[in-house]
Amino acid sequence: MTFAEATATIVCKKIYTQAIDLPSVPDDVMARLGERLYVNEAHTVFVGEIVDVK
Repeated sequence: MTFAEATATIVCKKIYTQAIDLPSVPDDVMARLGERLYVNEAHTVFVGEIVDVK
């Protein structure tokens, strides 16, 4: 899936995913992220292998 406006699309094979566990993030990292981190919305980390670029 891509968008008509896209100039390039990277197709990946998903290798690994993990939800970020906010309570386990070190205090110094949380302090540096400050307001940029969505405290109530943990993100998921995706690791993939690039299989094609269109």
